[in-house]
Amino acid sequence: EEKQACQEYLEAQINILKPRIIIVCGNIALNSLLPNERGITRARGKWFDGPNGAKMIPMFHPSYLLRNDSREKGSPKWLTWQDIKEVKRVYDSLR
Repeated sequence: EEKQACQEYLEAQINILKPRIIIVCGNIALNSLLPNERGITRARGKWFDGPNGAKMIPMFHPSYLLRNDSREKGSPKWLTWQDIKEVKRVYDSLR
């Protein structure tokens, strides 16, 4: 119910702001913005076409990262760092 109640506002904000990059944090956001994608683990780190020509990239939700302390290669925090570097690379190319 909460998601449905806010969907209209989210769409209006995206239409007003026209972001070039949207970071989709977690499964609920993933399912809201990319309903055909299932599972944040599979979708994270991949680019998708979003509204108004925006590029969207799913990442793990911050609360998930807080519950997973490891920074070893392949861990959620390590993967998120790779995603952030990818966002910076694409952002720099859009400037």
